[in-house]
Amino acid sequence: MRSPTPLKLNKSARYHVEFPTIPSIKKIPKDVKLIQKQNNHDILILKFFSSNSFWFENLKTGVPVKFSYSQGHLSKVWYGYVSFVSNVPTTPKIRPIEVYCIGSSFVLKEGTVRIFTNVTITDVVSQLAKEFGLNFIGESHSRKFDQLIIAGHSYWEWINEHANKIGYGVYVEGTNLIFRPIDSLINQLVSEAPILNWSNPTISGFTDDPSKTLDYFKVLNGELIEGSTNYRSIKHMGGVDPITGSTTGFDSNPKDLGEKLRSNVSDVYFSEFRSDQVVHNDLDSKTAAEGAAHLARFNLPAHATAKGDPRLKPYSIVYIENTGKLTDGYWVVKEVTHEFSLTGFYKVKLSLLTDGTGTNQEYSFRQAKPTVTGIVNSGHVLEIDAQILQTETTKLQQSELIISEANQGFNRTPARWTTTLGGN
Repeated sequence: MRSPTPLKLNKSARYHVEFPTIPSIKKIPKDVKLIQKQNNHDILILKFFSSNSFWFENLKTGVPVKFSYSQGHLSKVWYGYVSFVSNVPTTPKIRPIEVYCIGSSFVLKEGTVRIFTNVTITDVVSQLAKEFGLNFIGESHSRKFDQLIIAGHSYWEWINEHANKIGYGVYVEGTNLIFRPIDSLINQLVSEAPILNWSNPTISGFTDDPSKTLDYFKVLNGELIEGSTNYRSIKHMGGVDPITGSTTGFDSNPKDLGEKLRSNVSDVYFSEFRSDQVVHNDLDSKTAAEGAAHLARFNLPAHATAKGDPRLKPYSIVYIENTGKLTDGYWVVKEVTHEFSLTGFYKVKLSLLTDGTGTNQEYSFRQAKPTVTGIVNSGHVLEIDAQILQTETTKLQQSELIISEANQGFNRTPARWTTTLGGN
């Protein structure tokens, strides 16, 4: 029997911000906003009120930042770097100062020209993660390329573009770079999916429902909603073998791929002939078409506002409850904005996607409803098939001793977040 949805108090959240290389900054921000979107860098916005111009003068681009937050017994640590600081003059005594930060994927903004030969996309992403001090968590893919070229892109842009080519998702959590198929991302923590609960229908409308964790929920229901996600169509990929001159081609329908979320999966109406990849044989045509189709599987969008939960992130899954028999069930997070205030309030704004209506489909790694509904500390522990991560330690790696707090910067006095396994 499933345990009751745990209560979440409106003022039960806590957070803490550190600038490890500028220890004199001890003030806690009044408001914090953490914005996380698929295929984007995380953005952290810290809002202070002060008459002191020290932060505006010394928080240079690249200064490391660590943001810790919790809700009940759930906790999370976010690592990143200062991007820029905004300062708005108001009164002579106090000014709002906003510090904009980018997650630890910031290091992948570097652009270059490089060629990799006889490799898979996963091989290259794994190598890049290691070069930039990120811990790679990923799965291999069968498609091998004679050449993979990085030119005209940042590393981050290239990784996301090539994840799309094989139907993978990618995001950075802490200092882990996760690079996995869509279904693997959904399944990795599905048993601990947060339950976002609309008011219990058995409770009177004149009585506050203490178990309510979902404050707003809006769904668009249609089988072809353009602009909500990747274009939902049958993907056709074709090409020519340069040696034999024979043609190759493959069609892939999003409705026929992967592990469905819902029992009534939306139909697919149109075809799309892709020209964004070069394919020379049947295997390449198949994997390219299926990669594009995987990204178009989730067509129904929803927007929600709920009480905060640190488990919510891009590609994670949530269970929506008490909104109706067609909309209750699993949804995939496309975007989430975590909003905190110093008084303890913590809420989230969500963009969600699913692939149809009705009850959830069940698989070996995905039951009809989450089996763990209590507040648990999942941290960075991701069970990836038989792979269990060792204890990891995240720390700053500095090329030189920082003597002056004012003399810092991404290139001036480099300091990078890195992760080591095994507690070393």
